Amino acid sequence: MPRQRYRRYLEPESNVTIPRQTISNAAKRARTSDTSQNDNGASGSSAGIAQPVGNTDSTTGDHPDSSEVQNTEPEAGLSTSDQDDVPAVYDSDAPDFSQPGDDSFHNCDTNSAHMPCNRAPEVNEDAELSSSELPDISDDFSDYLGKLASETIPHQSTTKAQALLLVLAYVVTAGLTWTQVKGLLTLLNALFGEVVVPSTTYMLRKIWKKKKDTLRLHLYCRSCHNYLGISDQIPAKSDITCSNCNVKKSIEKLISTGSFFVIFDMKQQLRDIIKRVSGALLESLRKLSLENHEPGVYSDVTDGDLYRSTRRQLNMSWTDLTLTFNTDGAPVFESSKSTIWPIQVLINELPVELRWRNIALSGLWFSKSHPPMHVFMAKFADEVRSIGTVAWASAGSVIKSAVHAILCCVDSPARAALLNMKQFNGYYGCSWCREEGTCVDGTVKYVYTGQQAPDRTHGRVMEAMRRAKGPEEPFEGFKGPSSLIKFKSLDLVWGLPPDYMHSVLEGVTKQLADLWLSTTGAVYYIGRQIRLLDCRLGDIKPPIGFSRIGRPISERAFWKATEWRYWLLFYSIPCLYDLLPRQYLAHAALLVRATFLLLKDTVTEYEISVAERSLSTFVQEMARLYGDAAMTYNIHQLLHLSKSARMFGPLWGTSTFPFEDGIGRALRLVSAAKLVPMQITERCIMHQTYRDAERIVDLPPHLASVKKSFSVQRKRHSQTCPLGLAHSISVIPDHLKAILVSHFGCIPEMSRYFRAQIGSIVLHSSDYSTPKKTCSCYVKMLDGSHCYVLGIYVISSTMYLHCQRLLASVQVFDLPHIFKCQRPPATQNHCLYTFSDVASQCVFLTVNNTSYLCEVPNTKETD
Repeated sequence: MPRQRYRRYLEPESNVTIPRQTISNAAKRARTSDTSQNDNGASGSSAGIAQPVGNTDSTTGDHPDSSEVQNTEPEAGLSTSDQDDVPAVYDSDAPDFSQPGDDSFHNCDTNSAHMPCNRAPEVNEDAELSSSELPDISDDFSDYLGKLASETIPHQSTTKAQALLLVLAYVVTAGLTWTQVKGLLTLLNALFGEVVVPSTTYMLRKIWKKKKDTLRLHLYCRSCHNYLGISDQIPAKSDITCSNCNVKKSIEKLISTGSFFVIFDMKQQLRDIIKRVSGALLESLRKLSLENHEPGVYSDVTDGDLYRSTRRQLNMSWTDLTLTFNTDGAPVFESSKSTIWPIQVLINELPVELRWRNIALSGLWFSKSHPPMHVFMAKFADEVRSIGTVAWASAGSVIKSAVHAILCCVDSPARAALLNMKQFNGYYGCSWCREEGTCVDGTVKYVYTGQQAPDRTHGRVMEAMRRAKGPEEPFEGFKGPSSLIKFKSLDLVWGLPPDYMHSVLEGVTKQLADLWLSTTGAVYYIGRQIRLLDCRLGDIKPPIGFSRIGRPISERAFWKATEWRYWLLFYSIPCLYDLLPRQYLAHAALLVRATFLLLKDTVTEYEISVAERSLSTFVQEMARLYGDAAMTYNIHQLLHLSKSARMFGPLWGTSTFPFEDGIGRALRLVSAAKLVPMQITERCIMHQTYRDAERIVDLPPHLASVKKSFSVQRKRHSQTCPLGLAHSISVIPDHLKAILVSHFGCIPEMSRYFRAQIGSIVLHSSDYSTPKKTCSCYVKMLDGSHCYVLGIYVISSTMYLHCQRLLASVQVFDLPHIFKCQRPPATQNHCLYTFSDVASQCVFLTVNNTSYLCEVPNTKETD
């Protein structure tokens, strides 16, 4: 039987009774609106994030008395009539997703301005539901799940709470559209013959309705980017006049045209994160407060000199938390200029793995223009400052933590915008020193004269901002005050450190490759050998932990930052050893050495000093070898990497890699052209709801394994164990027998495996034949030996590695991590190690009949 149309009471001569909930909501809105008007707009009805406003004229006309109640029903979508005065929130240049089964909104027939829209709401369930249009759930989420936990699905022991958790798990991991979600819910309920999960997406989305109240829509004038206010503090039906351009704006039109950005409730977000990781966070805070920091040794952001001095200067308690935040733009559609600019936040005191897995989306801008940071970042700063203290419980104790933002990790264009200073292509474009720059061929370059310009200081930056008189009269590169000055805990110089992902990998490394392969006629030109380079890269078999197999360097325009990292640290020197002139290869090796040293798990002051000298020599030689035109801002940034490591530890701690992953996840939440910010924010809230349910609802082993199978992404684990099934041992080689007898006094009972995981490292034995394009058999041991793993055995519940020590010769170009090596005869150099003896994984490659072994700098950066 086909579903009847919704809102039939709006049809001419209809005798359908208006639903009581509709009348109640309309009366509530009217009361709230009256109260707001009496208070001169100080308080009003909550617009929420999800109040899409279409062409309201398309449902009026024949019912003048019903205009007050017609928007009280949940909207299915936006009516996009031919009238241009109230466009929908979408990108007009975006691709058309309006195909059957998509998440897009369907247009109603609006040939008549007075024709009501007859589309059923469930057809277009991507429309965000206004918080004022959703009936309240009387109990909180925990109580709601508690009720579901007391009910089982028919003829099974599985509770409805467990069924709901599995549904959320599948929807989140599979990225289903709302149309697909509706089909899944309908299918499950039909199979069981009763309602075991919410029957519609409307009912499902009611579950996280209260979480939508944590969102704030900040309105701005699209013409001049002047800030207008928060949507739920202004009556929805009212107008507001921009104080800058003196144009009256309708609140409904501002929302419908996307003239707003979203800021999340940061305090609630931190509470949600801490609930999930409270035990690990408390343990980490205690460890940081008790351990005696060894000067000149840096293992994380929390070992940095600036981190520790900031805690002292602000007299922070051992329970106080510090934040790192990031913002950057990313295009949403290939055929449009529209971009999203999310603000992402992480907690520095969490262990690295948990820190990068629990990044919060705290703000979102979506537009064809870049966000005005004096508005966008200022409101985020106000939100952070309003947090005060966060109370949380762990191990029976209640902890109160003040929150401070001390670190901002962004790329160079975003850094300049945040600091309200000139970009890198202008004079005084460096945010860490007062290098003016030199005009070379009409472009500002940073020619190194052998003496570095004086460093900037926080006080001098504040003074420069005060003395600047706008873009026309900047002072030392600054155009005026920055919104970042609202963060009292943020150093305006080193609180925004260099990002090695953009500056070193996608900057200097790519620049060198382009010079070598594209500058025809130059002494260093090797473009004629590009096919040979492609073959050499294609022959490399990296460890299985590397996310990308080597792509041809002829396709470097499409390389990701991770691929540039592989090229710089592992592939470049061996592959170019007999191609690039000696002095140019030695010059590139300086960058390789410094980058490796600054990326180690633990960096010492001695290693920082070595890297500093190498980078200084590299920058100084750059102009001599490649000319002044090659002295770009990325080259100049290399002079500041070493000090950045002193301020906040190894470079991986302040890189934007984790945030780039977060931007990618946000983009994958977009499935339609319209209401892009609404799609992202609601999906993020749904993810938070899923994580909360995951923490509350216990699953039996068979259901837990089902939930685990939903995840298509390879997750990183820190466990140490053999992988796969044990294999029988038919014959034990003589050299292994000798080692076992020497170690145990006899040949013990043992199990043999082909694979094993040791922390974040995945190893394969030499007789594991499945991988064809990877090789994970080479490791470095704690005693400094480089080994080839022949077998993996478990003896008395302990994992042992049967290895053959390699013959490693002197380092290549005095690099600390690249060795020429060879395997000894098959019967020599056999040894037995336990899993705890493994220090790191190695990359093995053979180029021009020469074998190289490259050590991986750290175990933190996994793809």
